Amino acid sequence: MQSLQDPAYGVMQDLEDLLNTLNPAHEEAIAFLKNLDHENARNTTRLHSLCRRPATEAVEDMASGVANIIHSSYQVALKTCSTKTISSDHSRYSPRSVSKKHCSLSKKLGLIKSIQVQLKSSYTSLKDSVTTVLD
Repeated sequence: MQSLQDPAYGVMQDLEDLLNTLNPAHEEAIAFLKNLDHENARNTTRLHSLCRRPATEAVEDMASGVANIIHSSYQVALKTCSTKTISSDHSRYSPRSVSKKHCSLSKKLGLIKSIQVQLKSSYTSLKDSVTTVLD
């Protein structure tokens, strides 16, 4: 019952599932790009399928998975890293393990926020190029 109350419950399994989807897709996309090196630049070659699925559908599903992982990580960091720590014995400092965990999760939260900003800013500028590659 304790593990179900853990805010990170299920996030690691979701991350593993997403990585099991992303790694083969990445390898397939890299192989496709390497094959383009040997072809004439005048001929347009597009990626039609990715992991035995239509490329646009596969990329949308993977992007949705990445967004879900970012959201889950953000929620875990918000639940775990309270903005104000109140100790039970009213001492000024947190125990070292709590302080290290808080510091680590705060850094990860900052990283997640920077990734979110980058994804929002790059999505609008790369939207046309992504659709032309995938169609």
